[in-house]
Amino acid sequence: MKRLLPILLCGCILAFGPSIAVLAQLITSSGGGGGGTPGGSNTQFQYNNSGAFGGTPNLTLGGATIAGGLDLWMTGRNVIVEKFVFFNANNAVTLANGNNVNITVNSSYNRITGPSAVFNVNCITFPQNAAYGGASAGEMVVFYNAVAFAMTIKNEDTTNCTTAANRIKTLTGADVTLRAGTSSATFYYDGTDARWILTGTN
Repeated sequence: MKRLLPILLCGCILAFGPSIAVLAQLITSSGGGGGGTPGGSNTQFQYNNSGAFGGTPNLTLGGATIAGGLDLWMTGRNVIVEKFVFFNANNAVTLANGNNVNITVNSSYNRITGPSAVFNVNCITFPQNAAYGGASAGEMVVFYNAVAFAMTIKNEDTTNCTTAANRIKTLTGADVTLRAGTSSATFYYDGTDARWILTGTN
């Protein structure tokens, strides 16, 4: 019998938080298996339930995809992960000239294409946590501007961004315009301020 090893940090995509989705390179090895009757339903992860096998509907394995819908708390060797979503993927985001309101991102790293003139990043939405009212504290979004036109980060855009929790704080009190051509901007979500915080540009 082949056994799955709990190594999920190599060549993988991780997402921790209210909506957990772990797309991982599953590593197998030869080894013996234990006895007993599996608990729960097909594809559910097994755990020790008072000395018997139990299955959890909140964490399932289908092929090479581990998916679920639970909070994940990890401790050990100073590693604590709580309601933090990180998608290590190269996601293409098509924006327009001028204002771009409630930009939907499904990845932490986003390559911007589309604009044929200067454009704005007005506000951001992270749909993975829609059931929890939006983004969670600590979530990160990077926009890489791959077009030849300047990107402007709009500060607290109350005119176009009606959902306050999707707005951006540039920390300058004003809009931030990056150079024409390739550039990047990094945002983290602050749960107390309920805003995306512009933490870095390049």
